Amino acid sequence: MRFRRTGTWRIAQGKLLLHLPTEPRGQRMPIDAFLRSLAEDQGDHAVAIILSGTGTDGTLGLRSVFGAGGLCLAQDPETAKFSGMPSSAVHSGYVNPVLAHAFRCVRRVIWPRPSI
Repeated sequence: MRFRRTGTWRIAQGKLLLHLPTEPRGQRMPIDAFLRSLAEDQGDHAVAIILSGTGTDGTLGLRSVFGAGGLCLAQDPETAKFSGMPSSAVHSGYVNPVLAHAFRCVRRVIWPRPSI
């Protein structure tokens, strides 16, 4: 699948969909929109991971995932190249745990170690 940078990604019926933007440039919060759609579609099976980025995009979406009973993770702002998004996520109170490195964050969710 080839990803386009213009548009907002959403989840519906377990499928990743691209919606063309309706908001003027500069007023879009694509990560919030994506995470809200994820929470609505997947409920307590949703997993949200906030990594390096600027601003607060993603924080409102985390509230939706948290409210649906999903798992909310964030990179430690100290290890992020851009700390705005992870800082906002951590300060929101919806994140547990805060993970030190982006790769560990994704690895913990996607590639869990098998139980021995």
